[in-house]
Amino acid sequence: MSGYAALPDFEILNGRELDGLIVNDKFVSYYQVESALYNYPKVFEAGVIVNSQNGESVILKVYLALEDSFSAKEEREQYCLKVEQYIRNSFSFKMPIRVLIREKLPMTRSGKILRSVLRDY
Repeated sequence: MSGYAALPDFEILNGRELDGLIVNDKFVSYYQVESALYNYPKVFEAGVIVNSQNGESVILKVYLALEDSFSAKEEREQYCLKVEQYIRNSFSFKMPIRVLIREKLPMTRSGKILRSVLRDY
């Protein structure tokens, strides 16, 4: 049986809540997903978090900053759907995925994604 959970649901992984999620009894870090996204066309920056609403539904939120912009809203929506499918195929995610495109992602001075800021982004 396949399943997924945000790490706060697993008390045995205390201290790693902000690092990733469990998919089919396997830990998948946000860094793994972001690294895969950097290989996807047009992706300049990528940030991934899990957002749980009221402790019930878990949504994987993917924030992207792209090298090129889109001229039409339909192109942008198609691109987001393709990215979502790419992530599903790469990691066997069954959870809802939401792809959001931003002009720039929040980063530290050393170039790391600020996931704490993405939660409110």
